[in-house]
Amino acid sequence: TFSIIEENEKARKKCFDLGLQEATFKGLGDGKSYGLLNQPSVTVNTTLMTAELDQMSDAQFQAFLASAPGAYAANCNGTMMFNRLLIPQKAYLSLNQPFGQYGETRRTILERAFQGIVGEDFKIVHTTYNTGATAGGNATKGRYVFYNDNEDNLTMYLPKPYTPHPLFPQGALDMISDAEAQFTTPYVKRVDSMLYADVQ
Repeated sequence: TFSIIEENEKARKKCFDLGLQEATFKGLGDGKSYGLLNQPSVTVNTTLMTAELDQMSDAQFQAFLASAPGAYAANCNGTMMFNRLLIPQKAYLSLNQPFGQYGETRRTILERAFQGIVGEDFKIVHTTYNTGATAGGNATKGRYVFYNDNEDNLTMYLPKPYTPHPLFPQGALDMISDAEAQFTTPYVKRVDSMLYADVQ
């Protein structure tokens, strides 16, 4: 009961979803549609991240926890606070190491420290795209993004789900589909609501 048409359509849907995901973080590469990681007008801080989060010494990690909220507040003149931290997936998966003598993981400490400052809405998100983001800086080692995802600061519009339309008639040997897609990549309305921290 294997259906090659059904499997091909599943594969096209997966490619479609992965394409949208890449556009979300890297943009379309057309010089007009930017992703979360390469907005051209966002400030790039090259001193905040002295190393990847999972490679920091305990002293570096503690200094990062203390200085990150202040760096963000300085970027937006104290008008708001970030509620999302986008980090490279490799660093996120490695945050399970214990921090100092406390016996808790770095992820737990990080989440608790920032939730105490910015509120329960704080979340860590991660992607595989963070390395190689270059707008305004050099993120060959990794780009960390502090941002506020409130719709007044950041928008992404995805009005249509994956909607295929067959190009060939029903019963044809291969039902090639043309997926109807209408979306815009992320648009930062308030540039100072986002801060890039590149590892040097």
